Amino acid sequence: RSACLHGIFGSWVFALMCCLALVTSRNWFNAVEDRQSHVCRRTSAAAWTLVVTVALQYVLGALLRHQGRLLFEHMGFAAAVLIAAVWNLYAAVRTKSPWLRRSAVVILAVVTLQLVVGFGAYGARFGFGGDHVVQAGSLIQTVARTTHVLVGMLVWMAAVTHALRVERLASVRR
Repeated sequence: RSACLHGIFGSWVFALMCCLALVTSRNWFNAVEDRQSHVCRRTSAAAWTLVVTVALQYVLGALLRHQGRLLFEHMGFAAAVLIAAVWNLYAAVRTKSPWLRRSAVVILAVVTLQLVVGFGAYGARFGFGGDHVVQAGSLIQTVARTTHVLVGMLVWMAAVTHALRVERLASVRR
């Protein structure tokens, strides 16, 4: 149980460090000059829906990795994360803010990478059938599963920092 909490807490600390880097960046302060973007409640809703969806998915993944539970829920909820990332990109494009659009494109790219890596992690852990025999604790299994966790952290970090960007532009418009 403590390993599961440690992994989740670690991802939150990583996201916090990235948020600190964001709010001390030149782009954060230059956002005051961005008067042409149209950030609305829907943009904020899309960004925070993505954050919550990714957080839930990360918890499901931690339970799967450390307790061997909720495989199908984790796999199914990946579709919810993808849908939230697409909605987030759509909302970001509508703002006409290059700063938000770039961030949303990166999120969708990292989510897509995560799906591919997740497919590989599934195959390394459970196999795809046929003649391949899965060996518990093998190098390929360890690398695939750990890569899936690390890319998941990138998705989490990107979602949280994107939501902060949205709120920064929304506060400038007020």
